[in-house]
Amino acid sequence: MGMPAKTITQIDDLLTRGNEILDYIKIFSFEQLKKEKASIKHLLLQFSSDDDAKHLYHAHKVSLVFKSPQLAWRDCISGLKAAKKLQKTFNGILQTVILNNLEKISSSIYECKELEGIWKISEELDFISQYIHPWCKSILEKSINKSLDSICSSENKEILKRSLLFLSEVKTDRKSELNEVIISISYSTLEWIKKRKEILSRNSEAETLQNFKDASEELIDLIKVALIKIDNLQEKVNPARNKISKMIDEIGITRIRNRVMDESKIDFLPDDEKLLNEKIIKSKIIYDALDYMGEKVRVLIQKGWFDNNLPICIKGYYYKLEAPPCEIFKSDLLLTKYLSENHNLFLKYFGWTFENRVKCEDGIYCIYSIITEDFPDVLLIDDIITRRNNNQKYSYAEYSIIVKSLLMGFSWLESEKILHLNLKPHNIFITRDKKIKVAGFNSSRTYIEDDFSCSNNKEWHDLYIAPEIYLKSLTEKKFDLSFAENADIYSLGLIFMQMYSLLPIKELNTPEYYEEINDYVSTFKPNNVANLLKGMLAIDSAQRVSFKDSLRNFINEEEKGHTSIQAKIYEPIKDHNLIENHLADLLRIEESMLQIKEDFGIKSKSLPYGVSLEFRKGFYYDRPILIRTYKHQDEKELLPYIKEARLLQFLAGRHSTFIDYYGLIYNSSQPDSLSLITERCNWNLMEDITHRQNKGNFFDENALKTYIGLLLEGFAVLKQLNIDHKNIKAYNILFNSENSLKITGFAVPETEIISICKFPENQSDFFQTEDDYWSPKKEKHDGISQIDFEKSDVYSLGLVIWQMVTLCHTSTFNLNCLSQIRFPWISYILKWMLCVDPNRRKDFAGIYQAVISIMPH
Repeated sequence: MGMPAKTITQIDDLLTRGNEILDYIKIFSFEQLKKEKASIKHLLLQFSSDDDAKHLYHAHKVSLVFKSPQLAWRDCISGLKAAKKLQKTFNGILQTVILNNLEKISSSIYECKELEGIWKISEELDFISQYIHPWCKSILEKSINKSLDSICSSENKEILKRSLLFLSEVKTDRKSELNEVIISISYSTLEWIKKRKEILSRNSEAETLQNFKDASEELIDLIKVALIKIDNLQEKVNPARNKISKMIDEIGITRIRNRVMDESKIDFLPDDEKLLNEKIIKSKIIYDALDYMGEKVRVLIQKGWFDNNLPICIKGYYYKLEAPPCEIFKSDLLLTKYLSENHNLFLKYFGWTFENRVKCEDGIYCIYSIITEDFPDVLLIDDIITRRNNNQKYSYAEYSIIVKSLLMGFSWLESEKILHLNLKPHNIFITRDKKIKVAGFNSSRTYIEDDFSCSNNKEWHDLYIAPEIYLKSLTEKKFDLSFAENADIYSLGLIFMQMYSLLPIKELNTPEYYEEINDYVSTFKPNNVANLLKGMLAIDSAQRVSFKDSLRNFINEEEKGHTSIQAKIYEPIKDHNLIENHLADLLRIEESMLQIKEDFGIKSKSLPYGVSLEFRKGFYYDRPILIRTYKHQDEKELLPYIKEARLLQFLAGRHSTFIDYYGLIYNSSQPDSLSLITERCNWNLMEDITHRQNKGNFFDENALKTYIGLLLEGFAVLKQLNIDHKNIKAYNILFNSENSLKITGFAVPETEIISICKFPENQSDFFQTEDDYWSPKKEKHDGISQIDFEKSDVYSLGLVIWQMVTLCHTSTFNLNCLSQIRFPWISYILKWMLCVDPNRRKDFAGIYQAVISIMPH
């Protein structure tokens, strides 16, 4: 506003300690504002964009908070949060505020009986401690320690319970402090239970004793959840943790589940269906709904664990005592079980539980619960929002793998006549290894029946619903759903459109936009994406393309975009002047977005004479990438690497184990050099095996199940695409920053191949790779090397798996070693993979299906 800088000596009631604060703010003319009777609030709004004015605002807020005669711990946190924004340039203000209110802050901390409050106050003080006097810091730390001691030694059940709940959910980098607090609170809680048990066991009524057991049971479950957190934070076993576990066993209060029930209530279950006997520990509530689907039943979804620490999801149907189990629970249970058994897109089903006469805040309930695997960590909607905020769109490879995974799963649902009817990215999850899971079958129906309806009108207000359902819901509260056969196609199309655009759904699916959607998606690139969405988002439901046809069209158009993969990889390139044409469809990289960080050298024995190779680390947007630059004086010598790029581009997005490909950088003015861009991985399997061998640290069975399953599935997909690897070894199996497994090192021949099933005798050694991963030379018949590439790959992968299990060098392998493997199911599959006679080896698809059936769950 161009006001001259002046210092004001008196402004009544401006701030507590106003003069000290205003001495630091010398940029405004408060005289003029005072004459105009401008309020402090108005002043702050006027100058909220100026850095100094912002600090004035925070100083004002701090002073107002600490001016209160009785400072509650929540106010203390608010004040400290505002105060920490005064650090650096304005640390003098911060010191003044803390010093003048030291006694009040210290008292607030000491009187706080909430662990959550003390923990948060401690975190705020950690941040500002460098800006306040050491003497002040020492006093506040003493207050925090006294308050913590008071909470940890408390005999108040509610304080202990709230503390344990906080510990089970808190996320922090202060691992050692968290461990100490968990041990202290757990010990105090168990001591309280022990004392109360002794008192009540002398002469207490049965109801009082039962109430105590219920309360103790709940506290012990919370302790176990907290102990799991210790196990996750520490590599070594904590002796104090073992002491707590021993105390739990000594107290002798076990998880109480009254399984006395009216068998007629569960006669809808299959004869072989059993109640789960495992002890279940419940934790955080993630969903709570009343009057669900029109029935007077409460639905509660919680995270939890089995006793063996396996994370689970517990979907409980709460209904009033003596009420029969609701129809929704019956259909939900049977559908969950059926989906789990038939397709890996859906959550794995473990079983169900029944609890009788459970006392809740609003009455006594009977609870039926469906137990499945835990929801993966990342919701698709969260991933979309994060990418929108970071301006990071999905790469085609990322987009394609999600689209194809969902279309394959819903094609199966379509064939089974099952509707989801609640499709939205809030019900789609992404696992750590980039697999997709779908949940939320709350409204699902089988449309093979003629008469069914839905009365949950608010379910249809979701913005991902098809136009026919939305328009129907405006006029009818209860309506027949027989017309909604293609509603899921539209909903999934909306999800795909939102993934591509990253726009909020309210900007994409409202009645006024219905007619414009087709024109909008027509602009999407590549064409197979645009055509897919146009087919799925037809306003007329009868015109929508089915899931099965959508998947087929999407893949077929994708392959047309690459032309014939076999021709692309193996065709000879005779006219090197066409090299730029060959590159044109591969250049999907924005060179301006490449940030090259580091050079490093790697020796390669497979490079032809005269070809040099440089590796560089870098970033494409915020994604870590590897840049391989090939150089040769004769550009013809670089043609094999264009073939390699074609292969990588074709594979990208077809399976989670295939490495992400971003494109080539080629400068026609420097035709002797080209750079191939892929995702960057951190280490290879051989490095992991060597590291484990040195420490005697074997892979556990869960890790082996994950890695073996992924490898077999990935190579099975390769064979479906008519591609053989021919260079399988532990060096060519990589792990990226998210610990996801990736297959690389495809052997792309440099010579023209007439038939990829026969090689001349003098090229039989082509399949010999480092560290003895090649298959035996028993594959010669009639004097010609009739090599079945897939069976050779099966043998090589078998050696890799054997090496993962044993940590031994492959040169030490013999068939007698298989009987010594500690996991029978692995020994079983390796006998199929490592047969000397290739005709007796199973193919990848057969082995993968066998592994799925025999692998322990």
